Amino acid sequence: MLIPASLPPHGNESVLTVGNTMNPTRALILLHGRGGSAEDIVSITAHLNLPDNVLVLAPQAAGSTWYPERFIAPQQANQPALDSGLARVHTLVTQLETAFQMQPEHIALAGFSQGACLTAEYLKRHPQWYLAAAIYSGGLIGGDAEVQQQIDGSLASTPIYIGCDEEDFHIPADRLRATATYFTHHEADVTLRLYTNLGHTIHPEGLEFLKRVLG
Repeated sequence: MLIPASLPPHGNESVLTVGNTMNPTRALILLHGRGGSAEDIVSITAHLNLPDNVLVLAPQAAGSTWYPERFIAPQQANQPALDSGLARVHTLVTQLETAFQMQPEHIALAGFSQGACLTAEYLKRHPQWYLAAAIYSGGLIGGDAEVQQQIDGSLASTPIYIGCDEEDFHIPADRLRATATYFTHHEADVTLRLYTNLGHTIHPEGLEFLKRVLG
């Protein structure tokens, strides 16, 4: 069970909101990377031409870090921060359901680097039909055995984009492939892109994917 979002380290941090805060019918949850901020990740919305019905939520991680160790470390090495971050995301999903009667199929999730890993792990632990997910330079969290551990449930054709430089120092390509395989096995519609000479950043194709699913 995830710890309550009100507990540290991330539960009391701010959430940046952009877009339709009154009567949205779709939402995008954005998760920033290590050393980044909610403001940083929200800047990608300038490339998305957000429709008028979309609300964007970007939570801030405590100390600008969702968890302390590398994402390929055993999950226990990143506790309790990891579960706190996942609980923070789940609280936002629940609030959207409560405040706007918005079902998960109207909610998209996207993140960069650490935020991408948190996005992937949230999808694994809460499998259902989402509007979409974009995993920019990240993958499932934990050791190889933890990544392969199956959780019952279907992602029900959720469109998922996974994009990264094939030689990204932070993100082993094998973990990207394992993440894509896991989500495909759980019935997601996965697009995996391994780029050359991209660096640790977001490819324009990834932004086009998010723009398309939100439009």
